[in-house]
Amino acid sequence: MLQFNSNQPRFHSDVVQSLACKTKECFPRKALFFRSFDPNVLIVFIVRTLVTILAFVALNSLPVIAQPPNDSEIRFQAEMGLGGYWKVGYPTRTVVQLTSGSTDIDGRLEVQTFDGDGVDIVYQSDSWVVKIPPKSTARFEIHAKHGRANRPVVIRLVSLAGAVLYERALNAEERGTALPATQPWIVGIGSDKLDLSQGALKSTRGALTEYSTVILTNAEQLPLSSVCFGGVDLLIVSSRNVALNQQMGSVRATAIRDWIAQGGRCLLSLGENAESWLKTPELASLVPGEFKGISSDCDPGPLESYLKSQSRLANLKRCLFSLDSGPVDLKAKTMSRVDYPMIARWAYGAGKVTLIAVELDGDQILSWESRPNLLNYFYNEQWERKDARTDKRVYLGFDDITGQLNSTLDAFPQLTLGNLASISILAGLFCLVKCQLHGVSGNRLPDSDAAWSWLCTFLRWQSRCV
Repeated sequence: MLQFNSNQPRFHSDVVQSLACKTKECFPRKALFFRSFDPNVLIVFIVRTLVTILAFVALNSLPVIAQPPNDSEIRFQAEMGLGGYWKVGYPTRTVVQLTSGSTDIDGRLEVQTFDGDGVDIVYQSDSWVVKIPPKSTARFEIHAKHGRANRPVVIRLVSLAGAVLYERALNAEERGTALPATQPWIVGIGSDKLDLSQGALKSTRGALTEYSTVILTNAEQLPLSSVCFGGVDLLIVSSRNVALNQQMGSVRATAIRDWIAQGGRCLLSLGENAESWLKTPELASLVPGEFKGISSDCDPGPLESYLKSQSRLANLKRCLFSLDSGPVDLKAKTMSRVDYPMIARWAYGAGKVTLIAVELDGDQILSWESRPNLLNYFYNEQWERKDARTDKRVYLGFDDITGQLNSTLDAFPQLTLGNLASISILAGLFCLVKCQLHGVSGNRLPDSDAAWSWLCTFLRWQSRCV
């Protein structure tokens, strides 16, 4: 039986000697390591290690950002992109909805994200001022370039003096779907029947189709600034959605017009509801000619022949324009035997506009078997098709190791990056344990393979907390 008293060591020497002898017989190579242990020092080491582990767990469980006591009254919602899609490396629209509590909100919004080199950057603007009275809700539109698809995006509300009032990282649902910078992106504005994905081929990589599409069906989904259309390759506007035509407003219509004038490409699909669409002056200015009315008995033969279609169409409901400029690719006669443009194109500023005088989401075109061929006819003119034999992978040339590591990590969206504070605590804990073992083993720790194996196992267990 073991005895303890203040004048003697806590373990009898014969017990320690017998343990050392048995260890030497079973593990002669490790005998020196175990013989060097002082029992009192061993107990102190175990206690210190347990205290250090508990302190590490407690510190790691603390919140990284201390929120002000009243921010629980602020309700926050956000949505990135157009219809939940956005493109890496281009200005991206973010709609922020804030609801105040019992006090008013007075400050401005900021966006913290990462640039193309993986360096964090903060976007600010004097126009992003927030003034909300108590118990009220307001929506704000901001934009920023996001150089990485899987890095955190933080929306921050700061006071005019610079103090942080509220901040939160967007979750996966709010972030939406990020498209590569090289992926063709088509955005449609019209009814929910405007299916633009017909005829798209599956990518050889399996993740994306030949081009990505999104349909915007209400006015709130449209951006207020032309900058937010920056990643769009082709904008298709249909006149079918009358409610959208009436609710669009001059600000959103101006954003569409300015984006085209700055070099955008647009396909106008104007048919039997074109008159309601043309009531917005900013949109009407896109068509260089005079609106003559609507015809419900247009001959579909020229369109069928133009696409070499074997499928018959009934008489089309279409709009009639007398154009002043631009080449006309196809004309079609009404029942009164008058020719009007069916497909035409012209320049608008630095951009390009193409017109088809029927609605792509109309009932007649939707049921037409050659509709995919019609869509591909317009798509092929917007960008050069990639050769299927070429490698579609894109390599980013980073000279520094940080850029190479960041670009490699982006290929693994399921990987969670550790917190810097936790990593620092982990490194300090490793040094502390190493020093303790040095003292216990009489500075012979580097000669012990078992000790280093134990340290590696302990380090792997601790790394799971990061």
